[in-house]
Amino acid sequence: MQLMANGLAAGAGYALVAIGFTTIYGVARFFHMAHGAVLVWAAYSTLALTWAGAPIAVAAIGGIVTAVALGVLLDQLVYRPMRSHGLGSWALFVASLGLY
Repeated sequence: MQLMANGLAAGAGYALVAIGFTTIYGVARFFHMAHGAVLVWAAYSTLALTWAGAPIAVAAIGGIVTAVALGVLLDQLVYRPMRSHGLGSWALFVASLGLY
């Protein structure tokens, strides 16, 4: 029973990451490789908040806020200037590899 619960939890995590990749590709039309790094930042900020004594719900909200802020920051500082210069999706892909 525990093995099935662990499998469902891992599968749910993989599904969330896949939905994130699909959503970003559908909107931005390039494969955002730094998405994984943003997820890692969110997870570590959640962990740091729980170690600081925050309840798990507050820590989860902090992780979400971290992911959103980092995503917006990457878009504003890296991807938007590249798009305004008319660079294509391959250049954005290479930039996302560099950010990763």
